Amino acid sequence: MKVLRNILTPMMVALALSSCNPTTKTEEKPVTENQEVSLEQEVQILKNDKGDSIALTYFAKGDKVALKLKINQEEHELEAKGSNDKGDPIFTDDEYAWELMSDARSGKLTDKNKVSNIYRMD
Repeated sequence: MKVLRNILTPMMVALALSSCNPTTKTEEKPVTENQEVSLEQEVQILKNDKGDSIALTYFAKGDKVALKLKINQEEHELEAKGSNDKGDPIFTDDEYAWELMSDARSGKLTDKNKVSNIYRMD
């Protein structure tokens, strides 16, 4: 009888413990190979000394950073093209170049006629 109790007691404890563990099912969404997560920052409004304003939105474009520039009711998409001699990033398209300054709150916008303006956040 003692032998039977020594065998059955551990079995009953193991059975009780295994039935107490809740099993939860997690639903996983399939990820497709072409699925891309949109990484877009909030819009930043900057002004120059004349009171003109621009809107900037930094976003991920593939494995690089790009910039949406809204100026004079036109929107331009500028791509990262390296950095200036101070190491600040430069974004360009056919019409504009944006150089983000070290404080990350201002920058220099240069148009295709080489006219530059400094813009700052309020």
